[in-house]
Amino acid sequence: MSTNINAFMLLSTIILILSILIYIKSTGNVLKPIYNLIDATEKFSKGDFSYRAKIYKNDEIGRLSSSFNNMAEQLYILINKLEEKVKERTTELEKTNIILKDKERSIRLLLDSTAEAIYGIDTNGNCTFCNVSCLRMLGYENEEELIGKNMHLLVHAKNSDGTNSPVDECKVFNAFTKGECTHVDDEVLWRSDGTCFPVEYYSYPQYREGKIIGAVITFMDITKRKKSEEDIIYLSYHDQLTGLYNRRYFDEELNRIDNENSIPLTVAMADMNGLKLVNDSFGHAVGDKLIKKVAEIMIKGCRDKDSVIRLGGDEFVILMPNTEMDEAEQIINGINDMALKEKVESVDISVSFGYATRKSTEETIDEILKIAEDSMYKKKLFESPSMRSKTINTIISTLYEKNKREQEHSRRVSELCKQLGEAIGMPKGDMEELKIAGLLHDIGKIAIGECILNKKGKLTDEEWEQIKKHSEVGYRILSTVNHMSEMSEYVLHHHERWDGSGYPKGLMKEAIPLQSRIIAIADSYDAMTSERSYRKALSEKIAINELKSNAGTQFDPKLINVFIEKVLGKSFG
Repeated sequence: MSTNINAFMLLSTIILILSILIYIKSTGNVLKPIYNLIDATEKFSKGDFSYRAKIYKNDEIGRLSSSFNNMAEQLYILINKLEEKVKERTTELEKTNIILKDKERSIRLLLDSTAEAIYGIDTNGNCTFCNVSCLRMLGYENEEELIGKNMHLLVHAKNSDGTNSPVDECKVFNAFTKGECTHVDDEVLWRSDGTCFPVEYYSYPQYREGKIIGAVITFMDITKRKKSEEDIIYLSYHDQLTGLYNRRYFDEELNRIDNENSIPLTVAMADMNGLKLVNDSFGHAVGDKLIKKVAEIMIKGCRDKDSVIRLGGDEFVILMPNTEMDEAEQIINGINDMALKEKVESVDISVSFGYATRKSTEETIDEILKIAEDSMYKKKLFESPSMRSKTINTIISTLYEKNKREQEHSRRVSELCKQLGEAIGMPKGDMEELKIAGLLHDIGKIAIGECILNKKGKLTDEEWEQIKKHSEVGYRILSTVNHMSEMSEYVLHHHERWDGSGYPKGLMKEAIPLQSRIIAIADSYDAMTSERSYRKALSEKIAINELKSNAGTQFDPKLINVFIEKVLGKSFG
């Protein structure tokens, strides 16, 4: 009985184990495809798009796995295509970005290469960008110092006189907020160091999607242009040599002061004495110095409200509004006193003044000018001759300082002229004039440089031409003095030749003034018998032979005969 029970129990256990094994196997065959599909979906969800579910058999799970695999394949293909598109788009974006950056660099380079300063602002007036020229002109080192700053407050908040310039009066801000461009030709901007400079600028509104987002402003420093404009205006109303007002200013000023407010109006006309004589003798450079010195004295002697004007040449005028004649006379006397104390290269300064006062608008300014001018010319009649005589003395002294031998030569020539004049029976008055002409015959050499007068070697053709001009210069100098007008003619022709080959006019024989013929003989004889810078003195005998050999060609033959026999006491034969 117990054996049967044990056998039953064993068999039951075996059957149970087999049943379990069969269940497990059958369950595994059923669940394995499910687990495989679950595993595939998990990997797919984690990004492994290449994994596929395994199909065990054509049942519901197999068809489900097949559908999953088809879907996964489509998604895989789609994702690959998307990745390719993304790569392509990324590449395109990178290329575009490179192109944009290149363009940005090019635009930036272009902006930084322009001489014009450029900056942008937003609708609040804050800086959005600026170029190198903008930084340089405004005195900043880098863009960060301006970006985000209110440009009006930073560079445009004050006028040139330091007064405030409110933003609501800013032409740039008002224009771009209205969508308008603007151009301003003359305002100032302020640098970082607190200095300002004039600018010309333009403003252009900037739009995005139809809305104003700010403005671009360009500007240029116009300091040089302003200076040039001011210089042009200055030169148009001022004399270039002296800096005084000129005739254009004079004409306009007369119209401006032609009213009751300027009365009493005193007008002083002035004319320099002896300027032409100085120009002919010492050259225009010295004459210009003289004019400038007179201008300085006049400015110094006048008041701020007076207008000192150079009309041209040696003529000046002083306009003195609200000035009575006695007050004007004190001013003019002060100018004359200062002039007497001044010299320009040993030349005295002399100015003749005439003046008149307009006391009511019933008198015209032209009438006052005429009275002042007439008064000035009357003064000049007395003052000018004295000035010329002083100037001639200065010329002689200066010539002798340039060439010491010239002084002794002139004195000897003067004495020889006197002796020859006596020998031919010349009247005493004419002989005295001849003696002075002999003394002054080389006065024109004042215009010749010392290097030529004292040259030891042979003169060049150009230097010789300068020497030949001395007789004409001497004529111009002496002809300015009334009582020397005849003497000036003798000096002019003392290098003419008997045969007509002399200078400056080529006169011949008796057409040459007698006094000039006498001076020519005395001048030549003394020149030959005196030591010169280029040779030693010739003996009297050689000099006499030279006079004889040139009688009838260079010299008047009759005068040569008298000179040798009666002045030198030698036989002509």
